[in-house]
Amino acid sequence: MKHTEHAYIKAGYTYERATTPNKGQAAAETIRAMLDAEHHTERTEARRLIEQGRAEARLSSARH
Repeated sequence: MKHTEHAYIKAGYTYERATTPNKGQAAAETIRAMLDAEHHTERTEARRLIEQGRAEARLSSARH
């Protein structure tokens, strides 16, 4: 993969925790660019890591 696992998890976390529509859009554009840079065989794993980051963000906000 061209980006690290951590980068994908962080991108998903950032997207889920976006506090304004503009921040959400910017995070989505970042994710889209990251996925576009990957070979098609790597995109499934990248999406899984993004979803892991989103899940961690939801879990984090549920605790507070």
